[in-house]
Parts: sequence; structure tokens; C-alpha cells
Amino acid sequence: MPTIQLFMERLRVVVGAGSQASMRETLGKCAAVQALDPLLKRLAKITSREPISPMLLDRLVSPDALVRTNALKIINFSHDEPSTSLANAVDKHGYDRVRSAIVTSAAHHVHVTLAAPWGVSATALTLQVVATAVIAESLAKDLDYPLLSVSALLANVGVAALAAIHGAAYADTWAGLAGTAIPVHEGEKYSFRVDHAEVASILLAELGFDGLLVEAVLAHTCAPGKDRSMGSLLSLGQALAHQMGFDGGVLNVPLEIPSEIVVKFGLTDERLGKITERTLLQTSCVQAVFPSPTRHSAKAA
Repeated sequence: MPTIQLFMERLRVVVGAGSQASMRETLGKCAAVQALDPLLKRLAKITSREPISPMLLDRLVSPDALVRTNALKIINFSHDEPSTSLANAVDKHGYDRVRSAIVTSAAHHVHVTLAAPWGVSATALTLQVVATAVIAESLAKDLDYPLLSVSALLANVGVAALAAIHGAAYADTWAGLAGTAIPVHEGEKYSFRVDHAEVASILLAELGFDGLLVEAVLAHTCAPGKDRSMGSLLSLGQALAHQMGFDGGVLNVPLEIPSEIVVKFGLTDERLGKITERTLLQTSCVQAVFPSPTRHSAKAA
């Protein structure tokens, strides 16, 4: 298992020591990002590999009343007997579902705080990562990746951070991608010499998130489905989510998934139909809590 120290050394190779140090300094000077440090540090404990007690889970979320309230709304959606606490929800629905709801709510709060002021739709960013999480979990089958879903849910933290850092310049880059076949991370690289996956990995590593999670977030912009690593599964999950219409609000053209990847992962029409059904069910629940105009289609490939 990679330690966070080993991961940071690999990150220095991928991003470059100078760029990494520069981005760390920039993140440290951004007041909006710094204001979220307490929430994200608590989230790092919640997303540890080993489950924590339901009572501790509840205590870690309690300082952030809105995050806690919205997490309960996500959990209680379409249930006749709502849970009144996160600890109670764990008993009813299981630890993983409750943790995913908390991370979804926290990620949305980050998107609202950092990205929305610059015209980037917080709800569209959140729906994209929720769709990616559902699809990646479906693709993983029997692989033992306990942090796969929460890694997906944090994949757009870097988008929000870059928006907060660069403001109107980021909004211009975002708007300029509409209607093109240019992936978001390539547009960011062109404009800012760093992409949202790199920014998120630096931020999350600094705040103490698990190295496997951080590495998956860094790798989620790699070639979709090149292997069965967490990052590659997130990349393929995001590509399929994009084809369903969950593009984060950028309105760019989804990439074609190579036929060999379709075969490799057994993405038959029947399987894609089942994955799409699960994805639309979960995203509809989240959109009920965070309403905003969005687009999706029932076709994934």
C-alpha cells in the first residue's frame, strides 16, 4: 500500500517539483480554499480505509450543519421512515451508503463555495461525480476498492479550487470548452499549466487524505479503462457519465470509448442499460436535494 510520502514523491515526478511547490503556495494563499480546510480535514478522517464508529461519524460531521442536513436528505430520499441522525442511518442503511452521502454533501458544499461564484454549476459538478461513482462501482465488480466511490465523489474538488484561484480567467476557459471535443483537463493545462486532477491531489494529500484515494483522483484524467486500477476505472466511469449527459456543466463533446475497452469491460447494451438505470436513480435522488437544470440521456454508448 502506498504511503502518503511515497505518493507525494510520485506526484513530484508527474506534476514537477516546481509546479507542485507553486500550486501548494497558491492554494495556501487562496482564502476561499483555506476556509474549507476544517471541513476537508474532517472528511479525510471519514474517508479512511477502515470504517469509523457511527457516533464518531456523526460527531465529525456535526460542526457543518448544512453538510449534515443535506447528507440526511440524500439518505432519506424516498424512504417512509427517515433517519434522524447519521448514526441511526448507519444502522438502517449501512456504513458505505451513509459515508457516500456525507462525501456527496461535502463535495457539493465545496462546489457551491468555490466554483459557483464563477458561473460553474455546482449541481452539475456534483451530479457528474455521483454518476461517475455509481458507474465506477458497477465496473469494479469484485475488485476490493473500498475507497473507489468516495474517490470519484472528490474528483471535481480540483475544478472548484482552480475556479476559486483563477476566477474570471477560469470561467473564460470553462466557457471556451463548450461545443468542443477538448477534455476539461486539457483546456486547464493549456490555460494554467496544471489541471484539476493535479490540483485536487495536491490539496487532498496536504490535508491528510488516504494515499490510495489521492492517487486515484490524480489518475482519473488518464486514458479510460487502460487497466483496472482505481484511477482508470474513475476515468472510464466519467467517460460513460459524460455520454449520459453528466458533463459537469461544461457542455463539451463526450469522447468516443475505444471498442477494445467496450469489449474488455463487457459493456454490452444490456449491461449499459442496467448501469444507466442505477446511475439515473442515484442522480435523481441527489438532484432532488440540490435542484438545478441539468441534461442527461438514457444512452451511455
